[in-house]
Amino acid sequence: MNLISGVAGTNEKKVIEQIAYQTVLYFPLTKPEFEKQTTLSDILKVAIDNPDLVEQPYVDALQSIIGENGSYPELGKAMIGNKSWTKESGEFDSQGFQACTFTLPEKSGGNGEINVCFRGTPDGAWID
Repeated sequence: MNLISGVAGTNEKKVIEQIAYQTVLYFPLTKPEFEKQTTLSDILKVAIDNPDLVEQPYVDALQSIIGENGSYPELGKAMIGNKSWTKESGEFDSQGFQACTFTLPEKSGGNGEINVCFRGTPDGAWID
């Protein structure tokens, strides 16, 4: 059974994987609670434990994908890296640009490919 109408079953997991990655970028990942989290499951756990940090629709969406009863819980093992908002990267203002990579390890059903994701410009980021 396909969850997404019009998307072939073989491509559906790939589409949902991208939805999970994009959803996470709308979490306040610059907050200290999220700083040390390395997987989507870790990030989701912090969001569930701190309901005031993340808007509930984003938490619900991610939980429906990688949660215990989600459609693709193995995607929870995807690792976040190369975060543009960390002190190490320092090149970009986290208020105007947020990007990172996600890698789903081969042992977790991935093929080791690196996905580069970025979100739209947050409110107030463009002052002109």
